[in-house]
Amino acid sequence: GRGPRVVARHECRNVARSGPRVLFTWFNRALADHLRLIFIQQVGGELVTVGNYPQIALRAIQRYGLSGDLQDGWSAFNDRLPELTLELAARIGGNDQYDYLIVDEAQDLLKDSFIDFLDISVRGGLAGRRWLMALDPPPSSYPGD
Repeated sequence: GRGPRVVARHECRNVARSGPRVLFTWFNRALADHLRLIFIQQVGGELVTVGNYPQIALRAIQRYGLSGDLQDGWSAFNDRLPELTLELAARIGGNDQYDYLIVDEAQDLLKDSFIDFLDISVRGGLAGRRWLMALDPPPSSYPGD
């Protein structure tokens, strides 16, 4: 729904304006592309990294020269993601981590592989409590969940 999304956008603008690097992510690609333009105009592209989950994960994987793509489909990518996340965890530096994490549509990203990736993407990990996850109640994008 719109309520959690409004909260997530507002939080992203407020946090980014105070200086930390923010990762703002969710599941829907069309929305990611639209909001990326809005946030670049409102708070500047250097403070907020915007993208849907596959875009963000692929960017990080490719930055470290690891092999990961969506050519074999979303399922194959998800199957490889835990292994890739372990490799990233060993390589990722503090300068490549974000100061704050905001996840919209979090109900669609509550999978262990996604959560593990997000954990290594933010300084102090998720335990550091520098995040907001806005979610709608079910239904999930994953049948059977």
